[in-house]
Amino acid sequence: MLDEPLQAVVDILRAAFPAGAGADYEPIAAVLYDELSEENLGLVMEEFTGVDQHLAIRDAVEVTTRKRPSPADVARVRALLEANGWTDD
Repeated sequence: MLDEPLQAVVDILRAAFPAGAGADYEPIAAVLYDELSEENLGLVMEEFTGVDQHLAIRDAVEVTTRKRPSPADVARVRALLEANGWTDD
């Protein structure tokens, strides 16, 4: 079971992406990498996607260092998250 703040992030993800991450996996990882510690990102992504937390961390690092999603995709994902309660604080 996740701590309440991390569960809140998972709940926001589920509200924003009710069908799952799908093609938005990489932009989601990029947004979360900018906001969460690697450990917390891994826990959240594992709960949301079912991807092992260590693989999710690796994916997020790769997405932010080698194959960053387009700025438009990142902005679209961030807007969906914000519309569902995400804040940057």
